Amino acid sequence: MNIGMITILLLLLTACSAVSHNETRAPIPCAEEALLSIERQVTSSDSQGHDPDIGSQEWHSVVEFHLGVRGDKSVPARGTRLWCDFIEAKIKTSGK
Repeated sequence: MNIGMITILLLLLTACSAVSHNETRAPIPCAEEALLSIERQVTSSDSQGHDPDIGSQEWHSVVEFHLGVRGDKSVPARGTRLWCDFIEAKIKTSGK
């Protein structure tokens, strides 16, 4: 094997390693200030004063319900920065 082929093989192995590493990386979570901003705009408490903990699965579900997107397959995974960005965009377009 010549040096050129070895270099190509090493580059391929490095690229494959980087791709598989990126696939296992956990999604970036929502920042706390983003969650609080969403809560200020879409109040999760009900008429009896019950309110889920901000950032909990119940809270995410209530926010999605208020915006009419609960169960919508296009909604990103809850708790991720993509979810927060999606919800913020929905708030802007819904006039909440």
